Amino acid sequence: LELLEEVYRESGTDEQILEMVGKLHNSRQSSIQSSLLFAKMLYQCDRLDEVSKVLDKVKLPAGSTKFPMAILGSEDKRQQMTEVWSDLYHALRYLIAVRQERSEDALQEAKSLLRENKILE
Repeated sequence: LELLEEVYRESGTDEQILEMVGKLHNSRQSSIQSSLLFAKMLYQCDRLDEVSKVLDKVKLPAGSTKFPMAILGSEDKRQQMTEVWSDLYHALRYLIAVRQERSEDALQEAKSLLRENKILE
């Protein structure tokens, strides 16, 4: 997915890459990561309504900014990757709310992005 994103940014075939990632998102084997990458690419194309629809399909566990992921490697690496994808989810929600002038929603997403325990470490 990271390689697809890099090709998307650097190539002149933006729409083709976006379509490929969209197919991954819409497939039966869709993952949270492919959906979030698709949402990010749509956001970069200023397609906010489509971003909202994609994010509405991504379900994080209630009361958590974390979600399960299958990543090989150490527990620390797994935790870092989980936080990266979780932060992307909440950042996109925040940015859409700001651009649509929904301050209450933006504030809610900002709370998810700011982790008090990180600040106090």
